[in-house]
Amino acid sequence: MPIRAVFFDLGNTLVASECFSDIEKDVEYPFWVKRGYDGSFEDFKKFKSQSKEGVFQKAFRDEKDKYMWTEIMAEFALGKKPDDKTISECYELVKGYYVKNSKLREGTIDTLKYLKSNGIKIVLISNNWEDIANEAMDSLKIREYFDDIIISDVVKAVKSEIVPFKIALERTGISPEDCLMVGDDLEDSFCKKLNMKFALLDARNNKLDVEHDYIIKSIRDIRRIIEAGEKCKSI
Repeated sequence: MPIRAVFFDLGNTLVASECFSDIEKDVEYPFWVKRGYDGSFEDFKKFKSQSKEGVFQKAFRDEKDKYMWTEIMAEFALGKKPDDKTISECYELVKGYYVKNSKLREGTIDTLKYLKSNGIKIVLISNNWEDIANEAMDSLKIREYFDDIIISDVVKAVKSEIVPFKIALERTGISPEDCLMVGDDLEDSFCKKLNMKFALLDARNNKLDVEHDYIIKSIRDIRRIIEAGEKCKSI
């Protein structure tokens, strides 16, 4: 069956994660050191990595959730819950860094234009906070290409809960078998529970053990999948 809609993840798919890989060193660690943290950078980064999964599963439930990780990091760094002003300052710094440093992967605009010109629906599905995603899209000037934008913060569910995919399918009116999800990790692969096709972007050759229909190295490979159809199972 021909692909009639392509759903894209944002972070580490359209936007390369290398753009903000130094956020701990450049922003978060100095922020908490200035406020009294006396531990090592290595311990700080290790704690953040370990706490990520738990926060991720609880986030995007209400308006205050966007401060959840900041609060957890603050209690680790300072041993106490910070005041609202400190939480807000840290969040705004992190958001500003993300937006300022976000860069599109090579071939993204050309690919979006190709899909648009061929009448293929384009939807963004991102586990993210609304303000961060919106500011990043505006900065990158890509909003105009999407027929719909689905953010976990808005729909109050992450991809592993399937809800964002269901909403995208309902809004586009396209059957799952005719849709392709493009993403970089396990969360994105949950689209397959709805019989969608999944292209795993493995730009850095990490060889993730994730169920997929295609493995791609570049966003430009999407065009090759569209044109080859079912004949192409690996790029």
